[in-house]
Amino acid sequence: MKKKLSFSITLFLMVFLPYKVNALCSDSEIIRLQNIAKNINYSYEYNETKEKFSITFTNLNDEIIIRSSTTGRSYNGIKEIKINDFISGNYKFNIYSKDNKCTKDILSTKYIELPYYNVFYNSELCDGINNYSYCQKWQKNSVSYDVWYSKVTKYRNSIKEVKKEEIDNSGLFDKIGNIIMKFYVNYYYIILPLIIIILCSIIYVKNKKEELV
Repeated sequence: MKKKLSFSITLFLMVFLPYKVNALCSDSEIIRLQNIAKNINYSYEYNETKEKFSITFTNLNDEIIIRSSTTGRSYNGIKEIKINDFISGNYKFNIYSKDNKCTKDILSTKYIELPYYNVFYNSELCDGINNYSYCQKWQKNSVSYDVWYSKVTKYRNSIKEVKKEEIDNSGLFDKIGNIIMKFYVNYYYIILPLIIIILCSIIYVKNKKEELV
């Protein structure tokens, strides 16, 4: 009798208890939590003294937690939280429901890429070419001084070549213009009457055609 009673209780728990737990968190509730998670925003700022980043999460809700996949640490707060001492690189933060009775699944994931600070961007070698990628404050990858110097020097030399070519072309056009002008000054008494005769001939021929029409 006791065995039958124990079996009946166990069977009851196995059949009905999961429905009871699931009933605590409906599909609409999960969707609501997912929307809260998706609306979370983030921003970051760099402290040049510490040479570290801080990440600030906003639009938070006390019902969810943020967990770093790098450290495994969890964070929870209302409205916003600020986490300090990050170095450059890629980070992943998973967002869960604080009450895991509702769901243990990930509600949303935030991927954050912290750029590399370019310590050479204020160098004199970057004067006048501040828009060049290797002369900007932030880089996608960390580069050594030798690589940076090689890239910037090569770029500066390429600009000089372009400017030199433009100057050479400009000088060529000036020379041609001077030759034409000199020729005209020396032979204007021939060229000018010739131009007048040609223009008069064109006008005469045009008028004749119009008379024929």
